[in-house]
This record gives sequence, C-alpha cells and structure tokens, in this order.
Amino acid sequence: MRLRNLTWSSTYRVNVRMVDRLRVDRVFLAGDAAHVHPIAGGLGMNSGIQDAYNLGWKLGLVLGGKATPGLLDTYDEERLPIASWTLDITSEVLDAVLAAIKESGGGVDAAASRELTQLQLGYPWSRLSRNAASRSSGPQPGDRAPDAPCRDPFTGTPKRLFDLFRGPHFTLLGLGERCAAALNDLKTDIVKPYLIGPGGLIDYAGHVAHAYGQDAQIIIRPDGYIGLIADADDASAVADYLRSL
Repeated sequence: MRLRNLTWSSTYRVNVRMVDRLRVDRVFLAGDAAHVHPIAGGLGMNSGIQDAYNLGWKLGLVLGGKATPGLLDTYDEERLPIASWTLDITSEVLDAVLAAIKESGGGVDAAASRELTQLQLGYPWSRLSRNAASRSSGPQPGDRAPDAPCRDPFTGTPKRLFDLFRGPHFTLLGLGERCAAALNDLKTDIVKPYLIGPGGLIDYAGHVAHAYGQDAQIIIRPDGYIGLIADADDASAVADYLRSL
C-alpha cells in the first residue's frame, strides 16, 4: 500500500503504563488518565467505561447517604487489578498481531481471543463479593451475572434478567419459593427483589435455573456483578451485606 498527498503524519509509540493508585483522598482517576496501553480490540475504551460505571454507582450511594464513604475504597481495590490485566493482555495481542501480519493469512483475526470480550472479568477478590451459601456450584460472588429469559406471572409478558438489573439499584433474586418470606422484608429504595418461581416470575424454559441454580438468594450489584450468594431462607446474610455498604 502506498499513501500519497499526506497532509499530516506522526509516529505512534507504544506506551504501557499505569498509576499505583486510582484514588487519593477526593481525587479519582479513570480511563486513560489511569492506564495507557497498546491499541487492541477497544479494550481501552471498554476499561474506561468500566472504571466510570464502577465508581459512579458507588459515588451515587455515598453522596445520597445510602452507603458509607468506605465503599469508595473498593473502586481502587476492584479496578486496579483489571487495569494491570488490561496492560498485559493488550501487550500480548500487539505482539501476536505483529507476528501474524508477517505470515500469509495472518492479521488481527489470528490474535483474536475470548479475553478481548472482557466478559470473563470479575471481582472475586473484592470485599463486596461474599459467599454465605452452602452450595459451591454455579456462578460465584464477583462473577458477571448472566442473563436469562422469564415471564411476568400475571400478563405472561416476556422479560429478561438484564432488564431487571438495569439502573442504579441492587437486584435481589430469590431462586425458588423458599425465598419468598425472606424477600418480603428486604425491599428498600436501593434494592429491588424478584422471586423466581411460584408467586413470582416464571422460569418457563428453565434458563434461570440453568444459569443460577435453585434455592438461593443472589444480590446483583448495580454494575451487573454478583455481590452475594446466600441460602434461600437466610435473610440475615442479605441484610448484613446491605448494612455493610
């Protein structure tokens, strides 16, 4: 390929750098202000959006008097390891692309991987990820909460779990009728509870059960990650989690 009549050009130099901390007192860093890395799959834009969303819902709760200022410490706790991972994976992708384009049939596709979707990222190490359940299978605290279809019990209207999660609130899923009593006492202005099963949303094809299992209470954070998994009748574990914010 030959380029002609250029009006401007420059040299792109790869930078791989990040800050040591995302928060100093009342100052928070996010996106490119906190981490720069090779161009690869839009991960820089994605990471910046994730930083902002992670911090945004926490700031909203603290400024609204719904959570303690200590909640803001989890921004650095959760996002700094993701920034480090982003630097590593984008450097690997860049190396793979540079190697692939030297080969016949190589290129960006040769370096594509599941990691570029970032759907596998989570916060299992976070203090906001807690397991109070006796079960060990299925999604775990800190994992990205999966989607699944269900139906309104009165109208039969199709719904999706992602639609229930959307917004600045926590979502409490009660998986099975054993959760009904516990859910009745936990509706607040920051938590929206939903029963999946008799008397609640209909898991008509078993997709919710396949994604989450049964007989458990699951708190979904405003950013779509699982915060708590508790046994079906353990209302105290859910209340303790919410009080600790």
